Amino acid sequence: MIISRNLIFHFFPHIQDYSIEQITSALFKSGIEVEGVDEIKEPSGVAYGLIESFEKVGGSDKLNFCKVLIPSEGKVREIVCGASNVRNNLKVVVALPGASLLGGKLKIQERKIFGKLSQGMICSYGEIHEFKLIGSNFPKGIIELPDDFDIHRPFSLSHLCLNDVILDLSIPTNRNDLHCAWGISEELSKNLGCSPGKGDAPNISDWALKILMLVNNFSVSTPSINKVLYCYSCFNEIPDRSVDTGNSLIFREKSDYFSLLLNKYLKGTDIPELERRRIPVDWTRILQFLCISRECQDFLISRLKNYSFNFEEGFFSPPPWRDDIQDQKDLAEEVVRLVDIEKLEEKPPVAALSLPDNKGIFEILRIKNFLRSRGFFECSNFNLQDVNLTIDSFHLWGEDIHKVENPISVDRVVYRHHGLYELLSVMEFNNDDGLEMHPVFEITYNPNGNEEVLNVVIPEISESFPMCNTVISGNIFDLQSYLRRIFLLLDKSIEFKLCYGSKEPFWGVNLMYIMDGDSILGYVGYLKTKLPMKVVGASVLLSRSGNKIFRVSRERGKFPSSTRDISILVKSDFKGLQELMNSWNPPFLEDVKLLERYEDKGSISYLFRFTFRSHEKTLTKEDIDNSMLQIYKCIENKGLIVR
Repeated sequence: MIISRNLIFHFFPHIQDYSIEQITSALFKSGIEVEGVDEIKEPSGVAYGLIESFEKVGGSDKLNFCKVLIPSEGKVREIVCGASNVRNNLKVVVALPGASLLGGKLKIQERKIFGKLSQGMICSYGEIHEFKLIGSNFPKGIIELPDDFDIHRPFSLSHLCLNDVILDLSIPTNRNDLHCAWGISEELSKNLGCSPGKGDAPNISDWALKILMLVNNFSVSTPSINKVLYCYSCFNEIPDRSVDTGNSLIFREKSDYFSLLLNKYLKGTDIPELERRRIPVDWTRILQFLCISRECQDFLISRLKNYSFNFEEGFFSPPPWRDDIQDQKDLAEEVVRLVDIEKLEEKPPVAALSLPDNKGIFEILRIKNFLRSRGFFECSNFNLQDVNLTIDSFHLWGEDIHKVENPISVDRVVYRHHGLYELLSVMEFNNDDGLEMHPVFEITYNPNGNEEVLNVVIPEISESFPMCNTVISGNIFDLQSYLRRIFLLLDKSIEFKLCYGSKEPFWGVNLMYIMDGDSILGYVGYLKTKLPMKVVGASVLLSRSGNKIFRVSRERGKFPSSTRDISILVKSDFKGLQELMNSWNPPFLEDVKLLERYEDKGSISYLFRFTFRSHEKTLTKEDIDNSMLQIYKCIENKGLIVR
């Protein structure tokens, strides 16, 4: 859907206070993707004028020789113009000699045409700006300003309603209320935390000047038809569907509220109180699902009431235009969109039942469900279920390999590796078979120590996103955040402390203890592997004591990061970019971003930004140079050139 910021402004005036990045982020909360942005920029060297007289140019059927008064200069300019709508006393827009139009593509200079010196150009809409998202159906010929237009003031796009940003939006299929400007404005006000818009549709007499606020490919004809199209863009509704607009209008099935809303704006009639749908709601289940403390319920209800949700004991009613909200699951999704979950205090709900003997079972299930909800795959390895079957004592930080009798066949003996080795083997098998790489985990029980052990392995895979950003999916900071969340489910607080020693199968760089007070529960860090990407992992004992705690923020390094930018030149048919990025595994590398891509004469240049960080110190120039040296070697091994 093509829509204009100016059109949304009529119902949500605060939109002018936000950047395009903030608007894009707010829309994305509701599943609306911004697929394109066209920001109309102010041209230079443009003024208003008045055609005092004109005559045909000899030897041409179309050209006119016009005398145009330029009030800002206080003089008359002679301009050759080929538009068919030239007439005396017409107020126009003029590009003066030296003007720069269409983003610098069009430079205006004095020149002779059929023997006549033309001292500028009388502009059409298409010459003011290069419209990328809007079609070419705006008025043909030169721009005709209204008779009462003040041409003595300096030129501004706002006078023509062109100081605008055009957005190309992809709307979720279940949100028919978002196929119009009013619906988008309501959603933006909610997601940006503003009061709902109170603006009114303006009473515009010159509808032709509002063409950029209309959906793409509408034909402009008479002011009455333009007003109908304007109403369609605002509300996906028109006053009279029998009117022939000359366009194929698509009216999506939506709430009857929009017809009442249209009458309010056109006729000033009040919207009657509508009978609302009453939907049962169990706030306990919603809060448990979102891991939000009970104390947040009143806050959430007050926020939702600001956006036309009604609540009563055991029920809620969505706004009359929100046909997509059908049950309390939809309400839970709305809460996630409305509130920044990172800012909420989190207390994992405690079961009301007293089951001390079985409590561990339920806690393990909750941990597994949490990891699965974050995209982890569970691997079921051999569990040491019987103490008598263990030949060699198994302990988390004992030897790598432990001999265990197989309870299925007493004649066989299996060798049990440490769980992290086994998970790495699973990932290596998947990689060798060309399968997708996913984070994996296992929880094993060792009756020797009456302990459960959680092993987690995450491959750092680069994922590409719009705006040329490449982020690592699941890095060491994400894993630390997950571990904090897991121990919240056990009512326990953990901390991370730098480990200066070495522990197999971890690398020594950035290896961290997982601490419960003074006790070491496990380790988290980068794993030694044959995989072509970095792999981060953790192995930790799960225990169940301690005080209830509040949610903590995502773990970040205490020391500042450092960045380096390099440009790599490749041939236009180069296909190994992802493989190259996966080969970059130097110490301290935290993130890689693809900033720019340039094409020139059969070659392509990629501009990358590398971010480095350490847990133990502020990195020196030598540290970063050594890491970059490894990156340069990977690039050279591919036969590529660093510019």
